[in-house]
Parts: sequence; structure tokens; C-alpha cells
Amino acid sequence: MKKVLKISTVLVLACAMILSLNVKALAAGSKTDTVEITSATKDGEDVKYTLDPIDENDVKPLTEDRASKELAAKSVKTIDASGLKVLWQKDVLDAPAGTKFAFSVTGYDGQTVYAFHWNSETENWDYVNKGTAANFEITFPDLSPIGLVVELPESSEDAPKTGDNSNVVLWASVLVVAAAGAVGTMLYSKKRKTEA
Repeated sequence: MKKVLKISTVLVLACAMILSLNVKALAAGSKTDTVEITSATKDGEDVKYTLDPIDENDVKPLTEDRASKELAAKSVKTIDASGLKVLWQKDVLDAPAGTKFAFSVTGYDGQTVYAFHWNSETENWDYVNKGTAANFEITFPDLSPIGLVVELPESSEDAPKTGDNSNVVLWASVLVVAAAGAVGTMLYSKKRKTEA
């Protein structure tokens, strides 16, 4: 009985470890910010800048629908809004017009990323240029705010993997519950035997 109890305890602990590791992996794989500015330069010199959230009282947020319409209007590409995803939009402060930003976009390697900037005169998001993830550079003739929109793969089979470990978590949870049940049953039967 003691041997079975030890094995069950080891199983419970092992399953608990698997579960905790995969919960951490899920949290790491579900980052909300997949975009990072790796450098900002103008005329070969580093540019200092600060990033702030967009003030939605002054700026209409960049949406897939707005990006789709702008790309079609500029004859860049006709693509339905459902084929796009807004990755990032920020108010870039203290950087001069003409700054070249180098971006790193994780999770979308090989996908086309379209860059936009907010035009306060027309109150529209203007298309600036495009790059290919993961790493690319865009020079913004005007700032700010700026935003990035990724063109999604045509089929869901080609969609980027974002750390989906749900099956492992499910099976680890089932094993934890089963092992806990087995331990409980053994303890109960041991208690009944000692009472008899």
C-alpha cells in the first residue's frame, strides 16, 4: 500500500509540475505586444523617442476596416478587413519626421506588415510603406501616431503558432485529478481496513 501511495504522490507532483510549466508557456505565448522598435535613426544618427498610448479623443483608432480601405484607395492591395490584423498603434513623441524605425514583429514571420500614420488634417490613417516580418525598417515622413497591420495567412493551417499548449494542459489536468482520486481512494480503503 505504501508503494502505491508513493507512486501516486510522485504522479500527482509530476502532473502538477507539467501543468505549472505549461501555464507559464501559455502566458508567455499570449503576449499582447508582438511589436518592438529595435532602433530609430535619422541621417545615420540615433533618435530618441517616447511611446504613449493613442488618445482616442483626438485620434480614431487604426482598425482592420480602415486599413483595408486605405490600402485599396492607394492601390496597394485589395484585401478584406478579415484578412488583416492590427498589431500595434502608438503615439510616437519627440521623434522628428523622416525617422527610420526598425521593427521586430514576432509570431508572423514571412507575413507582410503595412505601416500607417495618422493624418490629423484629413483625420485618416495614411498608408506609408510595408515590410516583411520578423524584422524590417520603415521611414515615416510624418509622425505621429503610427500603426502596424499584418496581412494574415490565407488559410488557418498557415496561421502562426502562438504557443497553444491546451492539449498538454488538458491531459495534465486529467492526470492530476485521476492521481488525486487514486490517492484518495487508497487512503479511504486503508482507513476502513484499520477500523475493521
